[in-house]
Amino acid sequence: MSDPTNSIIQEHVRGLSFVDVGGLWGSLNERVTVALEAGCSEATMLDYQMPDSHWWASFHERANQCGWAGRYASVTANLDDPDLLEKVGCFDFVHCNGIIYHAPSPFHTLMQLRTLTRRFLLLGSMTVPETVVGSSGSIDMSDGAAYFIPALRDKNLQIFREHFTSLDVSVHCVVSEEHHPWLFKLGEPNYAPWWWFWTAHTLSRMAEAAGFRLLRIEEAWPLRSHVMLLEAIDV
Repeated sequence: MSDPTNSIIQEHVRGLSFVDVGGLWGSLNERVTVALEAGCSEATMLDYQMPDSHWWASFHERANQCGWAGRYASVTANLDDPDLLEKVGCFDFVHCNGIIYHAPSPFHTLMQLRTLTRRFLLLGSMTVPETVVGSSGSIDMSDGAAYFIPALRDKNLQIFREHFTSLDVSVHCVVSEEHHPWLFKLGEPNYAPWWWFWTAHTLSRMAEAAGFRLLRIEEAWPLRSHVMLLEAIDV
C-alpha cells in the first residue's frame, strides 16, 4: 500500500492556498513542491526551525531543484503559539503530517490547525491498532483510549515496546535507549519525543471535536500510520 498523501493533495489543491505545517524534517517529506506542481494558488512552508537551520537549507535546495525557486513563502513559527493566526493568517488547504503525536497538548494543537484551516486539513499521524498485543498481554485501544507516553511503566510499557520493535519503529523513551527530556530547562515542552499513542479512529474523533468533518481516512504506512482528509466546519 502506497502513501496516498500526494494523490489527495493533487485531487484537491488546484487554485487553493496551501501550507505545509512542520514539513522540514527530512526534505523529501515536504509537500510544498507537490502542491505547486498540482496548481495551488500559493504555497507556504511553516516550521518552528530557525531560518538558519540546515533543514531550511535542505528544503530550499530541493525546491530549487524542482524548479520552484521564489514561488513559495517560508515562515518560522510554532504551531502551538496562541497568536499564530494573527501572525500567519489562514489557508484553504493545510497539510500537517508527523506532528500531532509529538504535541504535548494535542487537542490544543488541533484547535490551532482549525484556526489555520479555511477549507481542508490533511492530517497524518503514527497510529496503533485497536488491540496492541505483546508477549505479556494486550492493551485495548478502542473507544477513545489514548496513552500518555511519559506515564507508561512496567507491563504496558513492555507491550508497546514489543509492538513497535516488531514493526521496526524506534520510539524514544519506549524502544530507543535514547531518552529525550520531556521539558527543557526553562519549562518549555520538548517536541522531539512522541507524547501519545492512539488509534486512527480516536484521532479522527478528536479532530471532529475540534471543528472538522472527516471526509476520508487511509492507511499511509501499513500497521503504523494513517492520513485523514478533514473539512473545516462552522460550530
